[in-house]
Amino acid sequence: WLDGALALKSSLPPDPLTVRAELGHDSVAFHLVDGRLRALWEKLKLHPDVSLKRQLWADLLKHVYGREVESDGLWFQHSFLVIVAKCIALAVMGMREDNPKRLLSGEAFASAGIHGAVESDFFDWVVADPEGEALVRRIMAHVRRFRLAEIKSDVLKVLYESLIDRAERHGLGEYYTPDWLASKMVRHAVERPLEQRVLDPACGSGTFLFHAVRNFLAEAEGADMDPKMRAVEACAHMAGMDIHPVAVIIARVTYLLALAPALPKRSGSLSIPVYLGDAMQLSISEFMAGKELTIRVPPPPAGDGRSGEKDVNGREQLDFPETFCRDPALFDKAIERMRTGSQADMTRAQIEAALHRIVEQHYRADVTREQELAIRDLGKTYLTFHRLRREGRDTVWAYVARNLSRPLAYSAGDGWAHVVVGNPPWLAFRHMSADLQKRFRELAKGEKVYVGGKFATQNDLSALFTVRAAHLYLRSAGRIAFVLPMAALTRG
Repeated sequence: WLDGALALKSSLPPDPLTVRAELGHDSVAFHLVDGRLRALWEKLKLHPDVSLKRQLWADLLKHVYGREVESDGLWFQHSFLVIVAKCIALAVMGMREDNPKRLLSGEAFASAGIHGAVESDFFDWVVADPEGEALVRRIMAHVRRFRLAEIKSDVLKVLYESLIDRAERHGLGEYYTPDWLASKMVRHAVERPLEQRVLDPACGSGTFLFHAVRNFLAEAEGADMDPKMRAVEACAHMAGMDIHPVAVIIARVTYLLALAPALPKRSGSLSIPVYLGDAMQLSISEFMAGKELTIRVPPPPAGDGRSGEKDVNGREQLDFPETFCRDPALFDKAIERMRTGSQADMTRAQIEAALHRIVEQHYRADVTREQELAIRDLGKTYLTFHRLRREGRDTVWAYVARNLSRPLAYSAGDGWAHVVVGNPPWLAFRHMSADLQKRFRELAKGEKVYVGGKFATQNDLSALFTVRAAHLYLRSAGRIAFVLPMAALTRG
């Protein structure tokens, strides 16, 4: 306890017991940070941008768990976890960055040629105040004491399990895969690591990704692959997604930890392929002949006085057509142009003209009729995007849209993955909201995996998730390796 309070040791091993003792729920560090985060929240909670980030976080958690679960305690636990994870990423890279804003926004990593590992997200609300910046600096110093080059397992999973109550996690359908099992499954499922693309569509904290990357690097070393190319090639072969906003951030850092042996000799920039996305694509709506990604916009804080255009259900929304979503490079260019265009106060017509040029240059061809319609749809979305920026509720939309579009990209064509591996969500039917129960029943019956009668309330998401993952992302003759409940052997 005294060591945690006074930092007597300047070098700590990154084993699970030490990580839990120094940064877990009962650590001095967490109790100090928790108290300061609560005080900081009281100062910032009415700021429209800060409030929006918490609302989006709460909406995503409701999507994950099928019901309302958000609370002040969980918000502060998640904020602490994310800050620690990003500090670990900084330490893994051996970077001496001391600017909390550059750390949490990912600017420090982008400058070093590492993209996608750290981004500005829901949890950088902390550095909206100088006291929050000072707090992040203290956490940075604490984390740097660990000898992170020695990591051999998913230590961030250990930290998450320490902070979130076990009974609460199981009630929410969260079951974690032990490292030994994830390692064994990856070795058996991925027969040709240097050739096969591997996707974990419910990656959680990144345990399967960690072992898939380490498996790839071991094979690359045995095959005498150029050391400069090993990290880049690993990122081209292993990808993950999850709808849990904290799990994704942790999984990105876990991916970076797995790459650690190959990072010193890498050549060029890297992009960590782990995304905040709904693998079941429940946020994807069929629209006439195509698909579009729909993102609901939470209302402003009570008493804010702002109001904007609403859809037929009284909710604001941002729609992104499949034409853009299925091409990540094009989508990112379009989103960035909308962001900079809004800052320059461009009109819808100007944005559509700019998007037209981007599509022409991207494909080096004339714009098709389908692309023209998609540009008009995105122009309509820009109007809402632009208004949100003027209202001070804009900073997180590019992050949300870019991430949530990735499942469409991975499911385009005949599917992306040769191997789909992981531990799907086991959220029980009885814990779902009425709306999710209705949607689940329809989809499960459509896929012929719904169990009715006396077992109806014993349904969970795992079977439906498995068949949709195979259908959407797995290439022909591919392999799927999932951790499933015993019921998979005994029910329909």
